[in-house]
Amino acid sequence: HAAEQVTMLLPSLSTGPDDRSQIKDLVLCSYIDWAKKAKGILGARIVYKKIIQNFYPTYGFYQKCLSIEKEENDSNSVEYLYEMATRLNNHKEEIYQMYISYLREQKKFKKADHVLWKASKEVPNFQLDN
Repeated sequence: HAAEQVTMLLPSLSTGPDDRSQIKDLVLCSYIDWAKKAKGILGARIVYKKIIQNFYPTYGFYQKCLSIEKEENDSNSVEYLYEMATRLNNHKEEIYQMYISYLREQKKFKKADHVLWKASKEVPNFQLDN
């Protein structure tokens, strides 16, 4: 709720899109940090899921959430975040590469192959960096 109010107040029309995105990243990432400190990982998950449902999260937001979940070693939450992040219009190739690498590290090769197939359909000339 607080993030909703602050996000509406901060980015003004006079601010460029890149600045607005940076401000949004700062606010949302700080909110996730606060939620984790105040309510633990379960509180952080509630907050980031609400943000994903009700806002247009940025690449930086997903990076923040992924770093928190990777520390927790919760592969289901990490995979959920990667799935949500692949919906972004920007950084799509990079997100898919990180997701596939993560799945391979987790020895989830069948799922990694499926995500690779999906990436090849969504990203023109998708190349996996190995």
